[in-house]
Amino acid sequence: MSKKKNKKKQSITVHGYCFKCDVREFYKPVSGGDPIREALDRLAGLKKLREQNAPKCYISGAIAHHDLVERMDTFDRAAAVLEKAGYEPVNPFNNGVPQSEHWTKHMRRDIGLLLQCDCIYMLKGWELSKGAKLELDVASSCGIKVLFEH
Repeated sequence: MSKKKNKKKQSITVHGYCFKCDVREFYKPVSGGDPIREALDRLAGLKKLREQNAPKCYISGAIAHHDLVERMDTFDRAAAVLEKAGYEPVNPFNNGVPQSEHWTKHMRRDIGLLLQCDCIYMLKGWELSKGAKLELDVASSCGIKVLFEH
């Protein structure tokens, strides 16, 4: 009878998840829910896309004068769609500018992000947004491929 070595795995617990260093797996917390695992999976997917030199795609759509939480959710869903299609999404909600800052500060940062991208993804209703129209004009003028949400 062969004896198996019972190797003790080093583990670290972060926000209710047990990280097993040798197998790099996360396990669900006992309390239920899975937001951290989902976020980590998404980050791993983004890293994989970057390693594969996936084309960057800027997400553009109406934000001002709308419910901010609903808009964030819409942009996050668009990012997920773009990831599945093989793009590295660039979400203007992650531009590093606090939401409380003036529209012009956001647009300056967003245009800079857009210019680093290979394409722009126009969300439904973009026609009603001064900022989205500006982003589309910049993209078209700079030879950035334009995609429209159906």
